[in-house]
Amino acid sequence: LTATIPAADSIGTMMVPVQDVVSALGGTCAYDQYALPVTLNGHTYVIRHGNVKVDVDGETVRMTQPAFMVEDTMMAPVELFSSLLNVNMTYDSAADTVAVAM
Repeated sequence: LTATIPAADSIGTMMVPVQDVVSALGGTCAYDQYALPVTLNGHTYVIRHGNVKVDVDGETVRMTQPAFMVEDTMMAPVELFSSLLNVNMTYDSAADTVAVAM
């Protein structure tokens, strides 16, 4: 995964750039100022800046940390992808890279 914004640690939670991860997994994003609608694997997710709640196909789930914006890029906890999408993501802090495997 080549990210436009590097992964970041937020109070012990690894945050990753949503648009880059979704693109790498074959999904699409439609950025809307403070909300990021995502379509991936037949599901729709809406991630909002400053919010721990994510709408998943109309149902609400909670993340451990709120999503936030960095240079027009939405950052969300890595667990969003690993738990909701069954995607294995690992972060190598020495190389500052995120590996994604389905």
